[in-house]
Amino acid sequence: MRVPRSAAGLLVGLILFGGCTSTEPSASPDGVAPSAPPLVVIPPGVVSSQSAQQVAQKMLAEIAANERTLGRVLAPAHIIRIQLLQPGETYLMTHLDGTNPGGSGMSPDGGPGWMVEATGTFFHKDRQTGQIDAQGTHGFHLWDDVGSESFGFIPCWTVGPAPPAELEGRCP
Repeated sequence: MRVPRSAAGLLVGLILFGGCTSTEPSASPDGVAPSAPPLVVIPPGVVSSQSAQQVAQKMLAEIAANERTLGRVLAPAHIIRIQLLQPGETYLMTHLDGTNPGGSGMSPDGGPGWMVEATGTFFHKDRQTGQIDAQGTHGFHLWDDVGSESFGFIPCWTVGPAPPAELEGRCP
């Protein structure tokens, strides 16, 4: 179910995400200006101990930390969607073009959970070498009410060869 964007929701979105805009006139890889408010989806009857605002702030903090660690910005930080998932509900990690070649998704482990989908700076480090082996501009993070979390991103670059259908966009 999509929650309509009301004037109050738009105001909250602008207050929350207004600080994410750049002084440069650019758009995120999803083609939406970084200041556009996210779509927030809360199914009827599903409640959480966290708010959409709290998980949005967590995601923006994660992206900012990734930028500091990587030493550059791969894409402007922009929250695309925040969705409260019911226990056992799966959120598919689809590419911005709507495809999901690997069929991957995430589901809360216990109780409801918030899925945040965003564009920004995401990367993976090899645990053995400490070297960055993948980078991406489209990420997902799930926080559930029992304290579990899952995260992932769709890479635009990998050290090793990857099927083109599993990559998305270009890394700058």
